[in-house]
Amino acid sequence: MASPLEWKGLLKWSLQHHDGTAPSEVSEMSQENKKWLEEVMASLVLDESKRILEIISSLVELAEDVETDVGERDEERLEDLFDELEDIVCQIDYANFFVKLKGLDALTKLSSSPWDLMRERALSIVGAVTQNNPEAQGAAVAHPGFLSGIAERIEVDSQARVRAAALAALSSVATNFK
Repeated sequence: MASPLEWKGLLKWSLQHHDGTAPSEVSEMSQENKKWLEEVMASLVLDESKRILEIISSLVELAEDVETDVGERDEERLEDLFDELEDIVCQIDYANFFVKLKGLDALTKLSSSPWDLMRERALSIVGAVTQNNPEAQGAAVAHPGFLSGIAERIEVDSQARVRAAALAALSSVATNFK
């Protein structure tokens, strides 16, 4: 799904190459050229919803594979996945789509991981998804055990960074929620 900004960029490029001040020889595009253009456009446009599902799947898989011994490579991969997910869900439409894709289920699982960094980053995503987003806030409140899981992280987690992320997540869920 192309964003309006991508189409605007294509229009701008098209207008730069023909501004209508001179006659042009316009002809119908050949099937081969149409196919090529469609392939190029498909390769340049990222399907954010598909990417959200891939990231969730990778994170859940990573959480299941890693017990307590975490390598530096795993940490880098985890950081990269969470950074990309956070970039996506900071847009409110994708945050709501994340909720519809059962992303809160994944975050519930990830926020109770034995891996400190996994818990902290999962709770940070909760904050990014729910901050100033009534639809996501409502889904988080209605999700069975979601808020109690976050509250538990605040109370019993041994890592101060995880407790801080849980408090920030709870704040994002509650702030301006009606």
